[in-house]
Amino acid sequence: MFRRCALNYLATTPTDTSDYPDKIVLMWSTVHGMAQLIANGNLVYDGDELDWVESMLALYLQG
Repeated sequence: MFRRCALNYLATTPTDTSDYPDKIVLMWSTVHGMAQLIANGNLVYDGDELDWVESMLALYLQG
């Protein structure tokens, strides 16, 4: 399911399709890593965690 969502998102960007595999791994590892840190209490955020993760992904993918 994550891959499908990532592909749908990437299709709306100017990302070259040859970069999709790397971008998908980057997206997955960011989401998974942040989720693990939040769940373990090692990463605390006072706002909405989903918004935070989305903003982090936007920073990675736009750069």
